[in-house]
Amino acid sequence: MSKHHNPYVKKAENIALLSAIIVGSIGIAELSVAQISGSISLLADGIDAMSDASVTTIVWLGIRISRKKADSLFHYGYYRAENLSAFLIAIMLAIVSGLTFYNGYLRFFSPIAIGSPAIALATAFIAGTVSLILAFIKRNIAIKSNLLSLKAEATNAIKDGSASFIVFFSILASFLGFTQMDSIGAMIVTVLIATVSMTILKETTLILLDAWHNPEVVTEMKKMVENVDGVRLKTIKLRQSGPYIVGEMIITVNPELTVAELTKIKDKIQETVKNKIKGLESLIISAEPHGDR
Repeated sequence: MSKHHNPYVKKAENIALLSAIIVGSIGIAELSVAQISGSISLLADGIDAMSDASVTTIVWLGIRISRKKADSLFHYGYYRAENLSAFLIAIMLAIVSGLTFYNGYLRFFSPIAIGSPAIALATAFIAGTVSLILAFIKRNIAIKSNLLSLKAEATNAIKDGSASFIVFFSILASFLGFTQMDSIGAMIVTVLIATVSMTILKETTLILLDAWHNPEVVTEMKKMVENVDGVRLKTIKLRQSGPYIVGEMIITVNPELTVAELTKIKDKIQETVKNKIKGLESLIISAEPHGDR
């Protein structure tokens, strides 16, 4: 593994691994209590937690692989492994949400009383609390590392924590006599899972297809470039690669500039843009004379 110039990427890798272990343990606890209590909503949340643990493991692997040095096969490095892992997260979540919704739907028509409600309620409450704490830790590191897969996982963890509290109130309502609330809670959880998966799927698909959907960054870069005397921006192309942005631009300049003067202008643009645009890994600048077609 290479020593990565973004120190938060290593922290992201560590928190992903720790999270996978913790969430997996929560999932096992929920599934065990669901078997004792007969709660379909707690079962759904347990399945969700186990899928989240698997998803977080994929995130960990994706981040770890993305830190590898470029080689003769991957000339631009392994950054896209992180984007691919986020895409796999979305697919996995979509499958889990469909299966769990179906089970909740069937239980709606055949509700059963929940056994050991105190244990079921405590399990859901603890699961929700731990998930939300982990979510905000991951979100903070994801923002600093600019890792899409960890951002996706943090968003999913917020959903997971919220879902556990929905399960808590569903079990409570079922215990108080509204027996079908348990299955309704399970279906609500699956809708949350599906919503998150579709959002992640859309964003990762765009990135894997080299789409750029942040016009504000292009506008900001254009202003910075054209603030340099005698320089105009002709074209700019940007794409996301893992946690980084890579780009190419063509500027137009006075044809009478010397090589030294042009180099100085390019260096100034590089420094200005990289200081302002978070996550800009590389920027290739080509120059043409004013009026050249």
